[in-house]
Amino acid sequence: MSVAANPLRTEKLKTTFTHFQPEVRYWINRPMVSHFVGLTAFANNFNMRFDDVNHQGDAFAAGFTYGYAWILSSHWNIEATLGVGVLHYRQFKYDVGTAKPASTNDRRTMLAPIKLGVSFAYILR
Repeated sequence: MSVAANPLRTEKLKTTFTHFQPEVRYWINRPMVSHFVGLTAFANNFNMRFDDVNHQGDAFAAGFTYGYAWILSSHWNIEATLGVGVLHYRQFKYDVGTAKPASTNDRRTMLAPIKLGVSFAYILR
């Protein structure tokens, strides 16, 4: 399971978000080693500004993952993961200096990459 939050601000970019993403895995050989497949889903809430356009909304997704884990030592692994699934988002999209719309004015459902990562895993024994 991954949980993330970000309060990043620069002159051209402002972004804050919360993200929750559980995943269930099936290890093809033995647990925590080699290939795995899984099911994942996420819920995300975002408030971003790129240049002079605000994007405020939420996103939800569900799909399949594939990954591989390499053993580094008896307690450490490195994992690479890729996930693809159905993504749905809805947002208020408006220019800086204009009023926020009364209802979401941009929404879409699509097939999309929903997970991409490389991570270190500590194995409790």
